[in-house]
Amino acid sequence: MTPTHSAALRAALDYAAHGWPVLPLARATDGRCSCGWPADRCTSPGKHPTNPGGCRNATTDPDTIHGWWRRWPTANVGIATGPASGLAVLDVDGEPGRDSLADLEAAHGALPGTVTALTARGCHLLYRWPGGLGNGAGTYGRGLDHRGDGGYIVAPPSVHPTGHVYQWLTADGSDPRPWAHPLPDWPAHVLRTGARAAAPRPVVVPLHRPGDGPLAGLVRVVLNAQPGTRNNAVNWASYRAGEHIARGRLAPEAAASALLAAAAAVGLPEHEAVRTIASGLRSAGAA
Repeated sequence: MTPTHSAALRAALDYAAHGWPVLPLARATDGRCSCGWPADRCTSPGKHPTNPGGCRNATTDPDTIHGWWRRWPTANVGIATGPASGLAVLDVDGEPGRDSLADLEAAHGALPGTVTALTARGCHLLYRWPGGLGNGAGTYGRGLDHRGDGGYIVAPPSVHPTGHVYQWLTADGSDPRPWAHPLPDWPAHVLRTGARAAAPRPVVVPLHRPGDGPLAGLVRVVLNAQPGTRNNAVNWASYRAGEHIARGRLAPEAAASALLAAAAAVGLPEHEAVRTIASGLRSAGAA
């Protein structure tokens, strides 16, 4: 197996050891899916399950996982969502998804900081499964899909048909398991059926107005972070702020200043905070 294939197997075993059932997914190379079906008949190249039963038969059993990757050595990695893993995932897909999420946060406040995977077109935000949440597309706005009971996500280090490698959002790459941090509850206060904001509007919020708009919510993510998680919280808040900046809903200087002040308030050294904020903004394409 190539290093990339070995990395996929190692990741699958690591997720399984963490209690997340995994499954093998097809992989697309040069526009062709490994399933062998013609392009006009494969509806999800590089993303659909290869194992019988798909996510219903996802497992944490190492022997089964090793057997799958012996059979499909180039497989991508899927993680089952819902009650088996305790995961609920918001899939922010492309520019429409970012716009919809920015509108929601402008109207209802920022999502809580959480484990985030960067995909080819957007990101996956991982939360604790609340019970009863299934799967849906566009439930909260165009480009915002969610995965719960009976669903799965494509997980790092899987390879998208475009060649993009899925990766976990991390401040500096020093955390070998950025996905293993405790997850917050599913943010039902923002992600409610029908809770779509009516229209985009610019939001520029100074630090001293903690009740207004997404920036104040992102600042609170940093201020509420526990010791040992604060640098990751700054990175996540900066990434999300960058998405708002890219949509004209936050001024870059105001966002960076507010997040730097919050980082200082929780005791992060200035040079570390500046580097982390810059990294998060870059990941969102805002720097």
